[in-house]
Amino acid sequence: MRIEVAKRAGFCFGVRRAIDLAVRTLAENPQASVVSLGDLIHNPQTVDHLIGMGLRVVESLDEVPAGAMLIVRSHGLDPRLIQAAEQRGIQIVDATCPDVRKAHQAAEKLRAAGCQVVIVGDRGHPEVEALLGAAGPEAVVVDRPEAASALALKDKVGVVAQTTQPPAKVEACILELQRRGAEVRAAKTTCGATERRQEEAAAMAKRHPVMVVVGGRKSANTTKLAELCRAAGARTYHVERASELRPEWFVGIESVGVTAGASTPDWVIEEVVDKMAEFEEKQQEPEQEAPAAAAATEETRTAEEEPSAADAPIAGEEPKADEEARTAENTDEGRAQMEAALEGLKRHTRVVGRVTKVEQDKAYVDIGAKSDGVVPLRELTFRPVTSAAEVVSEGDEIEVMVLRPENEQGEAVLSKRRVDEERAWTALAEAKESGEPVEALVIERVKGGLVVDVGVRGFIPGSQVAREFIEDLSPFVGQRLSVKVLEVDRAKRNVILSRRLFLEEEAKRAKTEALQRLEVGAVVPGVVRRLTNFGAFVDLGGVEGLLHVSEIAWDRVRHPSEALSEGQEIKVKILKVDPASGRVSLGLKQTLPDPWLAAAGKYSPGQVVPGEVVRVVDFGAFVRLEEGIEGLVHVSQLAPGRVEKPSDVVKPGQKVDVKVLHVDPERKRISLSIKQALPPSPRERRPKERGGAEAVTGEDVPAPTLGDVFGHMFKESGEPETEK
Repeated sequence: MRIEVAKRAGFCFGVRRAIDLAVRTLAENPQASVVSLGDLIHNPQTVDHLIGMGLRVVESLDEVPAGAMLIVRSHGLDPRLIQAAEQRGIQIVDATCPDVRKAHQAAEKLRAAGCQVVIVGDRGHPEVEALLGAAGPEAVVVDRPEAASALALKDKVGVVAQTTQPPAKVEACILELQRRGAEVRAAKTTCGATERRQEEAAAMAKRHPVMVVVGGRKSANTTKLAELCRAAGARTYHVERASELRPEWFVGIESVGVTAGASTPDWVIEEVVDKMAEFEEKQQEPEQEAPAAAAATEETRTAEEEPSAADAPIAGEEPKADEEARTAENTDEGRAQMEAALEGLKRHTRVVGRVTKVEQDKAYVDIGAKSDGVVPLRELTFRPVTSAAEVVSEGDEIEVMVLRPENEQGEAVLSKRRVDEERAWTALAEAKESGEPVEALVIERVKGGLVVDVGVRGFIPGSQVAREFIEDLSPFVGQRLSVKVLEVDRAKRNVILSRRLFLEEEAKRAKTEALQRLEVGAVVPGVVRRLTNFGAFVDLGGVEGLLHVSEIAWDRVRHPSEALSEGQEIKVKILKVDPASGRVSLGLKQTLPDPWLAAAGKYSPGQVVPGEVVRVVDFGAFVRLEEGIEGLVHVSQLAPGRVEKPSDVVKPGQKVDVKVLHVDPERKRISLSIKQALPPSPRERRPKERGGAEAVTGEDVPAPTLGDVFGHMFKESGEPETEK
């Protein structure tokens, strides 16, 4: 069973932005009350993860305490609620999707222009509820054209749409409002990314008998994906998790398409695909027990895949004339046969000739008849050209089809275009089947993409031109591009191509080759491409590796931006390469001297050294002695007497003197004491002489306790592993 995962499955920009903003807010404000009014996004797994980090989800603004931080979810929030929250001293963190915010702005402008705002969307959906607040008290919601026909309308109507609505439904509602006689002003507020995701899902549903749509059941865009897939004819299953899949759904199915809503995390999609792969393995087990049956199945499949059905004549039929011509055209014997046949030229036969003359509106071709044949300009190519010289030159050998054996001037009327198209349709069908790329000449930029010449007119949608979005496609005109064939419909003369798919496969191939070149332990150059909360992605030339924040420096780095910047050239060490997943783990600190190698010789028990408090925790404080070297001052060693809260004694950034109690370079730990580095108080007395030993000279010091000598052995064993 072949599984195809949609290119646009999973998080969209707006959802990813909302999650990143929530994660950053929770991480940077651990003591604050962070709240979202309703689910931040419509995916229960992601919301549960954020709740685990400290997010509190409430259903009413009354539940939000004054002084809390309110994260406005990606669907937006009624402006009146935001104003009420701010009046109560609630800090607003706006995670509204930028496209949703544009819809609010459009509704406010239409309202200000005196229009009654009509919202095309699902009543009750949080995005629509928020949009109603921006659209004003006269705003109404319709979910279909029939609902628009029953509205009581003002003369001027403004239309905005829920961002996930299909554009066709929005247009149908607008037409119905216009039919009612209203003056309609419409703002385009549907999300382009959602539209492209829906188009891709519908196209996949035509290629696969079964579609699996992954995402929350409360998610409007996920539900619409499932509806579109069903409408396209595929048996469609909407699931939230892999555990909902059933093996009987895929019995006897050759291929399955998988897409996902904009709120679905990548790991959930991967979980679903892995589960389906497990089903496939179990279905194949009986075949392994019956090798004869499996062999027969393989023989049948091989026979079905062979192109002989298209190339060989059907039993009992004569070979087609054009196939005879194509077979014979490159042999002298074939030439002689064709020349002999020219005495009685027939319509639609194909012959090879040489261009003898080129004029503005036609070209003459010697095909061995009593006079040259003529190819009118429109039969030279499907492309709009102004002169035959743009297509052929004198002396060119071309294959043509006979349209009329003889016209009024006694000339055979020929077509080069139809021969080229015959070849092109065959080649395109084969390329779609095999997955091989074809070359396309870009001849025109049109709305929505590029028109290309692949022997016939082809179209590359704007979303399929490159791996990233390109606003201006004009520079591609005149270029030759390698593309993959997505759809071929000869009856409708429809050819859809993708350069993006070709580029992605090339990138995947380059990544595989690059992974094979990488060796664990090698130090290689790279360029920082992206910074995230958890690390930096570094381009190693054909493959990206992850430099985790903990591997950037020997010292603690809270965020990669503290040490790195995008575009920076660095040298990194290869820590791990996983060819199966394509993941590469990198280290930067491993290319720098390890300060712990010299720690044992530099710091010894009893030594008093200066340091700086960098972190205060419940069990003590961490003090930096130098870059990359931090030690723990246990709460019992912070000050003379009992300390309830370390933060009452020391603060981050405070300069302190510490006494070294114990050094463990292998575990990268140093136990320190602030109280033992303090000068003795005047009341402290010198230890008494014992057994004739001489009294200690100098300032009086307190006698060491068992805790001073052996306490580090117990304190270090209780240190969390994360606080190295």
